[in-house]
Amino acid sequence: MAGLTKRHWRTIQSVELRKLPLSEILARRIAAETDVQLRWLLDNDLYAPIVNYAGRPYTRRDFEHKQATKRFGDNEFARTTTGDCAAIFYSQIRAILTSATKNGLAWVATWKIEKLLEDCRYEFGPKKLFERPAAPLLKDPQVIEGIALMKKYIGEHTARMRRVEKVLKRSPEYTRSVAEGPQNRRRVPAV
Repeated sequence: MAGLTKRHWRTIQSVELRKLPLSEILARRIAAETDVQLRWLLDNDLYAPIVNYAGRPYTRRDFEHKQATKRFGDNEFARTTTGDCAAIFYSQIRAILTSATKNGLAWVATWKIEKLLEDCRYEFGPKKLFERPAAPLLKDPQVIEGIALMKKYIGEHTARMRRVEKVLKRSPEYTRSVAEGPQNRRRVPAV
């Protein structure tokens, strides 16, 4: 388990012996590596039978299936949602920094975001450390490149959502909900 979760074996042993509480981060790593249901891990009920991600009894086959499909799953995720996540995170960071600036806390917010990114970079990579841009930020080449990438991803996301909405509009359920009134109209799911 230590190898799968990239944690020291003593940490895993301490959690198993209940000397340390199971953190949500470690529980999420275990769930991601084994397909054990996250809720079952977080409930920490030693007498409840282990269940898989679907809530069925956990078997060795579940574990073997997860190990065999991990690479494909990561590639599928990267292909379909990484750009969307990056665009969403970018817009959230912009909103946080704008709000922090209005409250006179821009440097505190920047420091916290840098710390979070540093922790993620340490855990997931890449090992390359990006230099902190000096003011003015908008003239920094990394910031310019980042803004261009986000505009590209936002454009792709918007186009994808338009295609989804066209498909929804052709569905009988959508047509029926429009006829019944705006309170029953189906919303386009946020991706």
